[in-house]
Amino acid sequence: MITKDRKNILLADDTAFFRNKLSAILREVGHEVRFAANGAEAIEDLKASPGNTDLLILDLQMPEVDGFGVVEWMFKNDLLDKVPVLIVTGAYGNKEVLKKLSSFEITDVMTKAFTPEQVVCRVNKILFEAKTDIRKEERLPVSIPVDFVQDAAGNTQTGFILNITARGLFLHSRMKLEQDSILKMRFSLPGVVNLIEAVGVVRWGSGAANTSGLFQGNGVIFTEITEDDQELIRGFVKKEQAKGISKEDKTTA
Repeated sequence: MITKDRKNILLADDTAFFRNKLSAILREVGHEVRFAANGAEAIEDLKASPGNTDLLILDLQMPEVDGFGVVEWMFKNDLLDKVPVLIVTGAYGNKEVLKKLSSFEITDVMTKAFTPEQVVCRVNKILFEAKTDIRKEERLPVSIPVDFVQDAAGNTQTGFILNITARGLFLHSRMKLEQDSILKMRFSLPGVVNLIEAVGVVRWGSGAANTSGLFQGNGVIFTEITEDDQELIRGFVKKEQAKGISKEDKTTA
């Protein structure tokens, strides 16, 4: 999950605690983050350096100029096509809010009640959506124990899967894994009886993890996995995503 392709993110929120919380997560995965404490500051920042903003993370409820004011200013100044916007707000379940945002063709909206894995997946999906083939599969943030054996080591190690698709996964482990090394893996999906056994190749990584580095680990692409197990993973991902959508719908009722 840590990227070497560092991006510049402008975070606009009037709550210092939230700014510090979110910026710590985003900086840990390799991005640069600068702050705006309200909508007026966000507009001034965008005026000064529109080409230096790869993503705007925007709260809606702020003093002076709120999030909608920022969006309207960006629309009038033709910036919505140049700077992607992720709305992170406590008003997530409000149908009128979502309808108003959709009128500006803003569809990336998430609640402030996020996990670190969820916000990193959403941010990196926006920033790197077309960059790799693995993102053509739906990815799901998870925390699943996995046993694995590295080809050169031979000893069984334990790690955690932090996100998964039918084509690969992100493995968090204290063991340093070399690029292009082969892993034999065994894991079970929550609520699924079947044990999945797969072989994968390490395509990229951030080195060995440590106690403070939640997102350090390795991206692994499956090279040997049965079609049944791939379909099992796809079904699990879709089911869990549907649960999330169902919870969101209930908040709008």
